[in-house]
Amino acid sequence: MIVLLEHDETIYAATHVGLWARLRSHLFGFSLDRALANGACPDATAVLALRARALVLGQLRRGVGEGLRRVVAVSADGATDRPLHAAIPFRRDRVRSAEVELRALSDRLLGPEPVSAAGVAQARLLLTDGGGALYRSQRDDLRATVRSVLDALDPLHEL
Repeated sequence: MIVLLEHDETIYAATHVGLWARLRSHLFGFSLDRALANGACPDATAVLALRARALVLGQLRRGVGEGLRRVVAVSADGATDRPLHAAIPFRRDRVRSAEVELRALSDRLLGPEPVSAAGVAQARLLLTDGGGALYRSQRDDLRATVRSVLDALDPLHEL
């Protein structure tokens, strides 16, 4: 596989990506997601480029969108606090108050429009980080966080 890496703001170079880089992209997914969510350039390294590609094109993007839909559905049903067998229960009251925003986020992730790697990484962290706004009882405003993730999904946001 060949990827383009940014050397400065105007020059890109093609580089071959080997098995080790692909393996690291998978094994260190959470830390790479955090780096991308915090503004790391997806073209800075081959490993980041591979992770960014995986986030925007495939199962990870769909999985996050479907996971958010399940969280909203379970919250509306009131059946359990533990969708997807989560070790940390999410805050149903906060999910219900941010239902419109969470549905818009899941729809965007499951839709055909292009999205930024940073935005998908932020959405994935929202869903999987037990210390994040979906799970904590205080500090973060879930609705504002989800609106921020929606803004970050715009591919032009990265430019």
